[in-house]
Amino acid sequence: MRYQHIKFPAGELHFEGVLSMPESSDSIQATVLCHPHPLRGGNMDNHVITAIGLGLDQIGIANLRFNFRGVGNSEGEYSDGELEYKEIIGAQNILLDNQELSFTSISTLGYSFGSRVILKHSKVLKPCSKLVLVSPQTEAVKDSNLKELDIPVLIIAGSNDHISSMDSIEDFIGPNHDNIRLKKIQGADHFWIGHESELIETVVEHLLD
Repeated sequence: MRYQHIKFPAGELHFEGVLSMPESSDSIQATVLCHPHPLRGGNMDNHVITAIGLGLDQIGIANLRFNFRGVGNSEGEYSDGELEYKEIIGAQNILLDNQELSFTSISTLGYSFGSRVILKHSKVLKPCSKLVLVSPQTEAVKDSNLKELDIPVLIIAGSNDHISSMDSIEDFIGPNHDNIRLKKIQGADHFWIGHESELIETVVEHLLD
């Protein structure tokens, strides 16, 4: 894989990111990775986001992780999830407009705050063939239109997660949504320390399915 530190536009602002690209043009998949809460230390170098990125590298799936507004060298200011969807769309457009590789499949993955932004702004799902929500806030799931989606969705969280209750999410989703897969990792909490390999394995399986 080849790594590029990039700047990309979204509206009037510019955002920094790291784009990982396969050496060959055989890859038809790419994934945008959205990091956890900026005010709690979340950024594109978060260990969960980078671990998933490396997992995707190993199977040749291009991926772009980036900093939300006000984080690192990205412009703008934190907006509590109200405007952060714009940079997700900007990141998707970088992949869709890539002249070197023609991606026929764009997935989007959000971890914690990143998943909340995705769920709050369904327009970011327009180009998506698949969606991954890692440790989404329970209320963010319940307040979303997730059950109206027809694309494959993976929701994954740990059994000890204090923010994402898989039992409550399962009750909300119900039995009639075969496109939504729920996965609870026993022993994992919101930060995934010691359980990264199980997380990566499940995400990769979903994206390759």
